[in-house]
Amino acid sequence: DQRISVSELLLAPTNITIQNSDTVGTISTDANNATNATPITAGTISNYLENTGSLTITTASSGTDAGDITVNGAITWASGNSLTLRADRSVIVNSGVSITATGTGSITLEGNLGDTGTGNFKGVLLNGGHLSTTSGAIILRGIGGTTEGGDGVLGNHGIAQRNGSQVTTYSGDITYIGTGGTDSSADNDGMRIHDVGTLIQSHDGNIMLTGVTRSTFGSANDGSLLVDSKVETT
Repeated sequence: DQRISVSELLLAPTNITIQNSDTVGTISTDANNATNATPITAGTISNYLENTGSLTITTASSGTDAGDITVNGAITWASGNSLTLRADRSVIVNSGVSITATGTGSITLEGNLGDTGTGNFKGVLLNGGHLSTTSGAIILRGIGGTTEGGDGVLGNHGIAQRNGSQVTTYSGDITYIGTGGTDSSADNDGMRIHDVGTLIQSHDGNIMLTGVTRSTFGSANDGSLLVDSKVETT
């Protein structure tokens, strides 16, 4: 079931993987069209943002699908349009993948804001992937999972940024709001920024980081935890 309505691409109920391909498919503006995006590639999304309008991609969980959005291909555009990825459970930007807005557009990633996702997951996971804007805002909001976690990077963190992931902007604001999960046997950091080379940086904008932990497991649950990483304004 895939629908679009006025520059908002709604993809439900399945998990969505944005493919690593320059192939440009079509996105219909007919809300009754059940096959409006063919295929779901980085090229399709980049083209839409560059030439048509802002885009919100949303998933919802159903059956065995958790409602995750996984980005496996680079998305780049130079217009003033903005991209929002809003997952029912988790938004994942994988290693070597970049989302780049070189115009005035913003980037927003949101995972599990309804706090209904189950299992071991991060609301937003930048696993070596990169986000960059010129003047647009970068906003990450996520709530962590509930079960089967572990110590350190295995925990149910609201936002996790690791493996050299870089989030940078020249004059935009960067905002993180992370809430840790509720697993009683694992780390549940609101926000965990981890590993050498992992960076949050703004040249002229503000950086606002907020992390909240809810679990009582041991002493390892932190609101915000930075390990071998860097947050800076230049």
